Amino acid sequence: ETVTGSDIEKYIFTQQPLEARKIKITPFDADNIQPGMNVIIGNAFDESNCEVAKALHTEGVNSYYYHEYLGQLVERYTTISVAGTHGKTTTTGMLSHMMSALNKTGYLIGDGTGEMPKDSHYFALESCDPDYAIITNIDLDHIDYYKDLEDYKSAFEAFANQVKKAVVVCGDDENIRSLSIKTPILTYGFNDCDDVQAVNFQEDEHGMRFDLYY
Repeated sequence: ETVTGSDIEKYIFTQQPLEARKIKITPFDADNIQPGMNVIIGNAFDESNCEVAKALHTEGVNSYYYHEYLGQLVERYTTISVAGTHGKTTTTGMLSHMMSALNKTGYLIGDGTGEMPKDSHYFALESCDPDYAIITNIDLDHIDYYKDLEDYKSAFEAFANQVKKAVVVCGDDENIRSLSIKTPILTYGFNDCDDVQAVNFQEDEHGMRFDLYY
């Protein structure tokens, strides 16, 4: 299947891996959209864009917004989603590296960087409606959208309760501890109350070392 795409006529670093795979990138033009195509629409664009308008109103074109297509894509894999105010990208990268020791693992992080090895079993990504999820921390953010900390926490609570199998959370975070989560939970951290606890923690120029209690 041929993959092409359109974007603004300005260099953006995310096009590098596309060009390395010889994926053609063209300026926006309604003529780029033809029947028989599957069109994925970026969240930054609406029907004021000529290609979006044509894709949504042309018979024979299958159109999906990015989050809609991602929702369908994850159904093919065992998905592990990473959420939280801080550390999502780092955690997703670490997770995909570790899970690859078990089975082929794809990943997708917030800046669009990702990889999906052929015949992957696991898929690690930031947010979605996953089989498993990790919540790193909750610290009031996006105050242009959420009115206060309780409103912000309610979004994480709703997300956690949509997870299908289990949620892994930082048990040292008071905001996470206060959530009402019905999905099975595994907590991690430095305290005795955590299910998975790091003790004798040391950090130096070679990395981090600790004993792990479960």
